[in-house]
Amino acid sequence: MRDRICSRATNSASWWRKTLEESALTDPDQIETVGESELIELRIRGSRFLARTHPTADRSELVAALSRERAQFPDASHHCYGARLIGEDRCDDDGEPKGTAGEPILKILQGAGVVGVTVVVIRYFGGTKLGTGGLVRAYGDATREALSVAPTTIRWHQSELLISVTFEDFGAVEIVLKQHTACLLSVERKFDPEPRIAVCVKESKVTRLERALRDATAGRAQLSRVD
Repeated sequence: MRDRICSRATNSASWWRKTLEESALTDPDQIETVGESELIELRIRGSRFLARTHPTADRSELVAALSRERAQFPDASHHCYGARLIGEDRCDDDGEPKGTAGEPILKILQGAGVVGVTVVVIRYFGGTKLGTGGLVRAYGDATREALSVAPTTIRWHQSELLISVTFEDFGAVEIVLKQHTACLLSVERKFDPEPRIAVCVKESKVTRLERALRDATAGRAQLSRVD
């Protein structure tokens, strides 16, 4: 017996891939990925499979997401996950037979083309073994269901640039920033005592902005990238 909660009639992998392709055409620095979904539940031959998507760019965010699910469901039999971090893929079976949980979750995410996301699938064992094929299908189906109800969210390939200038050049810098508004994700100004401006810039536009700032100040603007 299989009950589906919070399901949506859509081919989630194909839908996400189409969304990402359209996003890339709009802005090469833009990553349209998955936000946190509501918790979905499947019941398969007595076992409960709970799944949720989490936006995760790196390992620290992955650990936080997994810790949260373990804290919410401490008595579950397994807390399995597949994660597509920025520049790294990871998965874990958490005690299920090797390759039957984490890998199927990850393959669904890879097929959907999403990055910066983790799906955690929690299982409460119902007393009936599902077998290798049954587990692969169950974890894969739970992942698809979580993706199908997940909202989209935007991440960016970006760099942070710190601009140090004198008050004499501050006006020229402000003009450049205004001309490059479409390249900027955020701007923060401080005066301590000279002007210091922290800007978050779309990655592909950093070199162009640096050149414009140096030209506008005759090379006097001090520019440094913040890690």
